[in-house]
Amino acid sequence: PYKMMLTQITLTILLLFITSVLSIDNNGKDKPFFWKKAETARWLAHINIWGVLSTSSLHLNGQAWGQSKSFVDGSSSNSTGILYFYDSDMDTSIEDTQSNPLVSFALTMAERGYCTVNQIDPEDPKCARVTISGEFIEVTNESELSFALNALYERHPAMVSWPVDHNWKVHKIDINEIWLIDIYGGASFVDIDEYYAVDVNSINM
Repeated sequence: PYKMMLTQITLTILLLFITSVLSIDNNGKDKPFFWKKAETARWLAHINIWGVLSTSSLHLNGQAWGQSKSFVDGSSSNSTGILYFYDSDMDTSIEDTQSNPLVSFALTMAERGYCTVNQIDPEDPKCARVTISGEFIEVTNESELSFALNALYERHPAMVSWPVDHNWKVHKIDINEIWLIDIYGGASFVDIDEYYAVDVNSINM
């Protein structure tokens, strides 16, 4: 009887855990299930239009420093997984990257209000978040630059009217690490090739 009771308690706890996980997946605007790590990372990169870019600060003598940044991973209908940014050389983050181009960019589903709707704290592991790290480089290839600009202007219409004398440039992150947490049990490191191979159109968004 004792063993049977223990088994029933264990199964009940497991059922509650699965129900909790499936609840956030079901209500998170078609968030991929937690075992689909590459898909979740690409989903976060596509549904969001801003995140926090962290650099090694010049004005703080190398201390980590972050600020919110608008970005796109492509157009609304053509996600590439490449993170594109539109910034002026006058920007403090850009000044940092000219000295040290290694950056990290953090995204969370909380930015879209999903975790608030589900009464889940943004730091809860079920509130999926990803940090994408790599080298911050300028986009110079003409066809890629044209694609990136069109995508940025589509998803951030205000950019079109920004002052023309600020020397705006398009940059991207040459990714070397993708850190993801979307469930209990610690973070995952997403394979970069798998990340780029995801067909975002197959994710029902």
